[in-house]
Amino acid sequence: MSIEHQSHDQTMDKVKAAFARDIKGDWVTNTRNYDRALCECMGFTRDNNSYWDMVIDGVKVEIKKVNTSSREAIIPLVRLAEMKLNPSLADSITVILVYSGNEIIDRMFIHTQRLVDYCMPTKSHARLVRLTHHVFKHLFRTHNQAFIKLSVLHSLSS
Repeated sequence: MSIEHQSHDQTMDKVKAAFARDIKGDWVTNTRNYDRALCECMGFTRDNNSYWDMVIDGVKVEIKKVNTSSREAIIPLVRLAEMKLNPSLADSITVILVYSGNEIIDRMFIHTQRLVDYCMPTKSHARLVRLTHHVFKHLFRTHNQAFIKLSVLHSLSS
């Protein structure tokens, strides 16, 4: 069931309840492939999808981790651009897990469409990001990314 068929409050409540438990472990400090270990830790199956990491009770969930020392999340702009151009891809909740050491110390829950609208105000911006993504990827072997401060993420969260 898509988020638009549920109330935003019900959808958010399902995800918040799933993340209400104490989450910690060696996987927390991993900068890559932490989503699989997180899913195992929480008893969920990882969803091999570019736009979300797991599905909790019918709700698609994307996970982002932020170390307290960096104070910002890194979000691939091309994914946000693709979501702006195809809004059904943004039918999910983005969970920001803030960690210190190997312990999660804060959680933020954001309807992904709010994050998309913040970073991609128009479809013209989204098309430009997709175009430059291919240039950066092939010429410089790098990706366009947004570095979003924790204070901004807090303002977008529910």
